[in-house]
Amino acid sequence: MNSLNFANPLVTISHGNKANNNGKQFEKDILNWFRNSYPEYTFEQGCRLYIGNPQKCHNFDIVGIENNRHSTMVIESRDYNWIKNKNNTNEIPNEKISALNETALFLSLSTCSKKFIIMRKTNPNKNGETLAQYYYRIYGHILNSLQIKLAEFDTVRKEFREI
Repeated sequence: MNSLNFANPLVTISHGNKANNNGKQFEKDILNWFRNSYPEYTFEQGCRLYIGNPQKCHNFDIVGIENNRHSTMVIESRDYNWIKNKNNTNEIPNEKISALNETALFLSLSTCSKKFIIMRKTNPNKNGETLAQYYYRIYGHILNSLQIKLAEFDTVRKEFREI
């Protein structure tokens, strides 16, 4: 198996196989955006990083290494949407919110210098919030303390916006 080794021996990237194909195109769109926006980085999709103590491999969606190897970036993409109720209004997808919290935990264990959760830009709820804006309003204090950036990606306009 091919591996890219960082100067820090605690961080190793190995190409992993993703079993779940849901959101693959969304992930590719994000990968392309980052490759175009950060040409000083080399990005790989479907990578494993060692995290925790004792160390275990964890699969991350996208990992980038700055070409001078002084900086690393890890990105998790989440193609989540509101749940429609019987009145056709948007409801909070509680299971997805729990999964986002778990994602933040795994990102927090990474030694990468830049950490992102990227969510698909959704239609606003009755309060005018996208799902990413709602999540940040409720959990932004945790993301900030873990130094994780939350952003949303508009797949139609190919636009990235940090929340």
